[in-house]
Amino acid sequence: SLKYVKEQTPKSIEGAVKAETAMLERGIHVRCLYERAALQHVEVRQALRQLTDRGEEARTIETVPMDLMVFDHRAALFSLAEERGGVTVFVFAHPSLVESMRLGFDNLWQRGTDVKESLAEKIEAGQ
Repeated sequence: SLKYVKEQTPKSIEGAVKAETAMLERGIHVRCLYERAALQHVEVRQALRQLTDRGEEARTIETVPMDLMVFDHRAALFSLAEERGGVTVFVFAHPSLVESMRLGFDNLWQRGTDVKESLAEKIEAGQ
């Protein structure tokens, strides 16, 4: 499973941690890209510590283009925020589109910084 994560509420973070913990406990490999700005939030840092302790591989990048999940190279889900404040969610299983999303993720993954380094920097800075 591959994920980009943009801003979330404390309630959505709690739900995401529960869902991902269940996946990690079943042995599912999870890689996730987080926006650096998200690490300014205590709730996000706590969730990241929990998830990386349970096996999530995580990196930070300056910005992520959208919320995206790719599942086993077979399906993908992404959401786009609308100007009116709503969200449109797309789910697809077309192999070429899934592969394109995975390749985009891998490109950004290579540019990312290990989230544990970013978390350590926040701790040293007293946050």
